[in-house]
Amino acid sequence: MKIGEVSRKYAVSKDQLYINSGLLVPPKQNTQYVFNAETLSDLEMILSLKSMDYSLKEIHRILSLHRISGVENPEDRVALREIYQAKRSEIAR
Repeated sequence: MKIGEVSRKYAVSKDQLYINSGLLVPPKQNTQYVFNAETLSDLEMILSLKSMDYSLKEIHRILSLHRISGVENPEDRVALREIYQAKRSEIAR
């Protein structure tokens, strides 16, 4: 899927696709970004976390944990749990 199609499907501007911030890393075909299933899954996670008021820094950490180990590593699961617990505490205040 090309960038314009993704922008329309997810109702986000091209600037909101988080490519420049490094959150979203779609592969390039020639000079165009191509959004494959993995990239679209990442975008959906980003949009979901943004809707829950996670910062871009928090989202970057969450995505990194998912990408690096698929959260198979127990240490990564602990780190992910800590991020979620911190956000829950922040919201509860």
